[in-house]
Amino acid sequence: MHALFDFHRVWAYVAIAANGLAGLVCLAAWRTSRLRGKWIWRVTIAAEAAMMLQVVVGVALVVSDERF
Repeated sequence: MHALFDFHRVWAYVAIAANGLAGLVCLAAWRTSRLRGKWIWRVTIAAEAAMMLQVVVGVALVVSDERF
């Protein structure tokens, strides 16, 4: 479980950075219409998938009842 906890700790930064990047991309596309397209959805879905993985790992850690 310690490896999972370490992954959870590091992956938090990845998920937060990915969502920040997706937000910046969406803001840029909102301002500039030529940037709009399907690729924005791919960036957003990838960022949300990273966050969902973070949540699932966090739930697994809470359910395990180990103290960290």
